[in-house]
Amino acid sequence: MSKVEKHHILYPNRLWTQFESGKLLRTSPALIVPIYHGGHEQIHKRLEQVPVLDTYTLDRVARDYEPVVDKPIFSIYALQRAITEATQFNPRASRVARALGEVVCDALDIQIPIIKQSMQNYEQAE
Repeated sequence: MSKVEKHHILYPNRLWTQFESGKLLRTSPALIVPIYHGGHEQIHKRLEQVPVLDTYTLDRVARDYEPVVDKPIFSIYALQRAITEATQFNPRASRVARALGEVVCDALDIQIPIIKQSMQNYEQAE
C-alpha cells in the first residue's frame, strides 16, 4: 500500500485561508481526511481546486456548518447542506452566490467516491 496522506477537502490553501471563515472551514479536523497517496493524487487530477464562496456566504457557512466527528463523508454532506442553506434557501443570496454554491457542492461531490474508496482500502489494510 502507498503512503497515507492528509487531504484537505477545501483546497488550495492560499485561497481558502484568505478569510478567517474560510480558514475555519479548511482547518476543521472533520474536513481533513486520511487517504492513500493514489487517491489523493486522483482527486487533484480530477479537480484542480474547490472554488471559494463569496465572503457573505462563507461567513454564513462557517457559522452554520456542523461537522460530524470521525465521519468525513457525513461532514462533507453537512458542509454541502450548510452551503445549500446559505445560498439556495437564502432570499438575500445573489444569483451568482447561488451558482457558486452549486459549483462548490459539485466539487465536493467529485471527491466523495474517491474518498470513500480510499477509506475502504485503508480500513481493509488495518
